[in-house]
Amino acid sequence: MDSAHLFLNYLMNPKVIADVTNFIGFADANSAATPLLDASIASDPIVFPPRDQQQRLFVQTEDSPEQLRAITRLWQKFKTAQ
Repeated sequence: MDSAHLFLNYLMNPKVIADVTNFIGFADANSAATPLLDASIASDPIVFPPRDQQQRLFVQTEDSPEQLRAITRLWQKFKTAQ
């Protein structure tokens, strides 16, 4: 467990996470790393969407028990060709 914490702390270093972002091309959430990013990545709207687009984004929440039952019923009907 200590090794996992050490690794996460290492990744939170702005220089380290900027290097990771520059390598993989995916956004990171460490704003201190932004000045260290390659300009092509930092200015890419696919990687870092503009504020107006961010306002339209959402996180999918967990399905309620009722939704899970409905999904399960529909999936069972589909699998049994009903």
